[in-house]
Amino acid sequence: LLLGRIGNSDHFEMLEGLMSGTDLRIQREAVLAIQNIGGEKAGRRLLERLDDVSDDLKPIIISVLGLMNYRDAMPYLIMCLENRSLGGTKEVKAGINAKICEALGRMGDARAKPVLEKIARTKGFLGIKAYDPKVKNAAEKALAKYI
Repeated sequence: LLLGRIGNSDHFEMLEGLMSGTDLRIQREAVLAIQNIGGEKAGRRLLERLDDVSDDLKPIIISVLGLMNYRDAMPYLIMCLENRSLGGTKEVKAGINAKICEALGRMGDARAKPVLEKIARTKGFLGIKAYDPKVKNAAEKALAKYI
């Protein structure tokens, strides 16, 4: 918390180390400290750590990337959303994918609109899996921000 208020980008490495700990509260504060320090490096550092952190921390990082409007994360987030690749269980994946939709909606970039529309309109049919209702709802809400 203190580093988030008085720190600078020189402290990112130490904060990233805290993201690997076992206490979610400390991991969360490390992510928020990086967000508060900000700058061009902050978004990149969070995105680089996304695959390495626990499933509990991934939605927090994704939300922060959206709040930071870190548009360089968009291609990776869109790919993860289409492949449904983040998360260990179906429920966790749905939660993470919903956070990705929210983050893309916050960014408001037209590049995300096609995938959000696809998710919002997808229906299960003959073995083609529909997205979880939580994800579809998040995609619909994100699309509403484009209007």
